[in-house]
Amino acid sequence: MNKKLAIIPARGGSKRIKNKNIKRFYDEPIILKVYKQVLKSGIFKKIHISTDSLKIKNLLKKNNIKIDFMRPSAISTDHSVINDVITFVLKEYRKINVYFDEVWIIFPTSVLISFSDLREASILFSSKNAKSIMSVSKFPAPIEWAYKIKNNKLVPVNKNKLSKPSFSFDEHYFETASFYGINLNKVPLSNISKLTNHLPFILPPHKSVDIDNKEDWELAKKFFKFK
Repeated sequence: MNKKLAIIPARGGSKRIKNKNIKRFYDEPIILKVYKQVLKSGIFKKIHISTDSLKIKNLLKKNNIKIDFMRPSAISTDHSVINDVITFVLKEYRKINVYFDEVWIIFPTSVLISFSDLREASILFSSKNAKSIMSVSKFPAPIEWAYKIKNNKLVPVNKNKLSKPSFSFDEHYFETASFYGINLNKVPLSNISKLTNHLPFILPPHKSVDIDNKEDWELAKKFFKFK
């Protein structure tokens, strides 16, 4: 069985929703809801919450969740990239001779996914023997029908395609910012940032809200209640 590492990246700073990663989502902080689903999936050898925040660390400690090491401030800024976090965490574990076959990033606000989604994604990932897998959802309309706003007016991005029927276009997908996984036996650390052509794990719209602002948060609550 592959040894899988789950990293939940949860830095302390958040601009549009203050303390987003530990804000209460109904009855408990959102990160705890996500952590419990990751744990319940039963597929991970280790779950590491990567944070620079003592407030988050203390919250986790009160809930008997241990953090093996803190994240440096240098990779905890608004401009930090998640690949730097992955590399740092894997290197820290390798220093103590702990190695993994797969690393999964599961975002701390991915509250709409369940443990069964993670299990299904893991089974798909293994069956396809892929380098990486990413959660995505389908755009609700052809991207060829897109508009932009210029001088307070709608302007078609490609007016020549507006009159074409939807069946004449390919389907397109967007990243849901829920989770993605990497096969470390196929991808060295130095190549993680270069990964493309991920295996898709397609989520339905009601599981595909990327919580980035207050409107997203309220929409996620409605979907969660429905679920």
